[in-house]
Amino acid sequence: MSALPTSMTPLTVTVERLSVTGREGFRLDVPSLSFEPGTITAIIGCNGSGKSTLLDAILGLRPVTGGCCRIAGIDLGKAAPHHPVRRLLGAQIQGATWNPAMLVREILSVHRVVYHTQNAAILDALGIGAIWQRSYRRLSTGERRRVDLAVALAHLPQVVFLDEPASGLDSAREKEFHQILLNVRQRGGIVIMASHSPADLALSDRIIWLAKGRIERDSSLHALLMDLIGDVVGQLELSDDADIASVRSAIGPLARSLVQRGQTLIVSGGRELREALTSETVSRKAVSLSIRPSTAADLLALVSADSASADER
Repeated sequence: MSALPTSMTPLTVTVERLSVTGREGFRLDVPSLSFEPGTITAIIGCNGSGKSTLLDAILGLRPVTGGCCRIAGIDLGKAAPHHPVRRLLGAQIQGATWNPAMLVREILSVHRVVYHTQNAAILDALGIGAIWQRSYRRLSTGERRRVDLAVALAHLPQVVFLDEPASGLDSAREKEFHQILLNVRQRGGIVIMASHSPADLALSDRIIWLAKGRIERDSSLHALLMDLIGDVVGQLELSDDADIASVRSAIGPLARSLVQRGQTLIVSGGRELREALTSETVSRKAVSLSIRPSTAADLLALVSADSASADER
């Protein structure tokens, strides 16, 4: 990518004592949050945890029952439809769509009229030229996502809101998309995205884990991995129940997590666990053994497992 500006006027996004009541008794409660210029934040959590609700509330698209959200000091829920701060924002949100009969070039023409600018490098990075003459209804899921992202990003917004942005993108387009987000951060912008994508999390400076409408964790990916999982994940296949019991006894006290699936043990932890896994006592009992660094995918698996466990309780 090229021809993108290198700086912008810094804005801040704040959430103060936010409360949003949804359907079927759901309630989002966020005491306070602040998003600073030059950062990318990923919001994670199971379906129904409040990720989209939080994004919608900040954008002023959902009524709040308490507190407020402000962008550059402006509460969009109370601001006029044509308030100037809206031109500084970009959003790709769930449920938003276009007239299926519209051509992609018509959609981008509307975008250019609204924002008075359109960056060709971003359109090229998202491959918009290849679908320029096609109607929205004839686009695949991934192609529609590319159009939605172009509308959210091509006017070079200072604050970007995204809801599962990588869904439907192939690996090449995802890399191009991530380069766009890195450029937003480099220019001093703010990116806030709800995501289930490990690659999105790996790109982010900050991870906010929502669970049942409340903040479970708020930290960097590295800090969360070290705190919740450890720096290594091991997988052992064992031949019989006696070996499983013996290995569980040896490594259990050192593990942050230990899951058994049939004759396989999946375990995570720190340096002491790595040493135990490679010890003769354990390794000679294993039919197969693999050890790898922990990743964002492991954090997302933990989020999913925690949700399932909570549902069972």
